[in-house]
Amino acid sequence: MREGEQQPTATIHEAERFAERMGYHWMECDTKELPVDLLIFKHESAGVVTVRKCQYRFFMPCIRSTRTHKGVDPTYGTGSMAPQPAAGKTASQLMAATMVATMIGIFTGIYLLFVNAGLAFRVLAVFLVGIVGTLSFLRHSVYYRSDQARMGWTQEHPEFQLEVGYANLAIGIAAFAAAILDWGSLACGITLFIYGTYLFCTFSLHLRQAIATDDSNHPGLRQRAIRSTINSGFFVTVLYIFAFLAIVRAG
Repeated sequence: MREGEQQPTATIHEAERFAERMGYHWMECDTKELPVDLLIFKHESAGVVTVRKCQYRFFMPCIRSTRTHKGVDPTYGTGSMAPQPAAGKTASQLMAATMVATMIGIFTGIYLLFVNAGLAFRVLAVFLVGIVGTLSFLRHSVYYRSDQARMGWTQEHPEFQLEVGYANLAIGIAAFAAAILDWGSLACGITLFIYGTYLFCTFSLHLRQAIATDDSNHPGLRQRAIRSTINSGFFVTVLYIFAFLAIVRAG
């Protein structure tokens, strides 16, 4: 920090709380010879933290690693851990399976709409909500470490990830029940609409990231957010269209 520059006290306190949530103990550092804000440590690892407030963001901050004492010299901010492609392999495969299930569901559903509309909405509910929701549950809640690596960040308290997975599973189970037990087009349409609304919220988040992200501080983050915005926007549109058609048919 340059001489005369005001220390970002509120942001440092935020960094302290975040470090605690990640399982670190911390100590504030006010020694001029060591120009950092915090010393953090746990078990056999330790590091130093320099706090920088870039801009207000809608997504979670993290401790970003740049080099290590055992490998780690973290900087607190809105950033990401260096991606680990090998560690994220399982999550990437599950994501690919999700895309395959989505395309199978869309094309099969469109074909069946001209043959047997009732069956079409059941198939759409199974593939676009049931299977996709179950795969998302596995990615978020079972292989959450791999999913973190796939997205290029880490979090030692993944409860929010687990909750996201449980939400996907709950909606997916409802879709399976509506389709397998033949509750009718209205029930299938409602599951499509609910899942579409849930994912519309994630679309809004990705869009906010794509607009707000500064690539000069976080290389590649904006491109990732733009891809996520396009993918989620397409899927939400498809879910809403089929939900509308199912509800109109049940009308």
